[in-house]
Amino acid sequence: MKDIKIIINKSTRMVKLSKTMIGNDGENLQSNFVFEFEDEFVNGQARLEYIIDSETKYVFLDRDGETYTTPVKSFLTKKGTINMQLVILEGTNEENVPIFK
Repeated sequence: MKDIKIIINKSTRMVKLSKTMIGNDGENLQSNFVFEFEDEFVNGQARLEYIIDSETKYVFLDRDGETYTTPVKSFLTKKGTINMQLVILEGTNEENVPIFK
C-alpha cells in the first residue's frame, strides 16, 4: 500500500501532493495521509477536517516524529472532489484555538 504524502510550506501555505487521487493503485488502496512541513514543523494537536454531504466532520491525526498521519478512510474514497483542510490546535483539547489552518 502506498501513502499519500502531503507537504505543506508553513510560510506560504502552498501544498505539494505525491498523488492527486485517492483510491486503488493497481489492486491496492492507499493506506495513509502523511502530512509534513517543508520549512518549520507546527507542533500541536492535528485534525483533518472534511466536508461530506454539506456537513463538516473531522478526524484527529497521529503524530509520528515531525509528521502527522491518519489512515485513508473508506468514506473519503467516494467519487468526486473532497474538500479537506489540516487544522493544528494548541494543546490537546479540541476546543483550543487553532494555530495553523
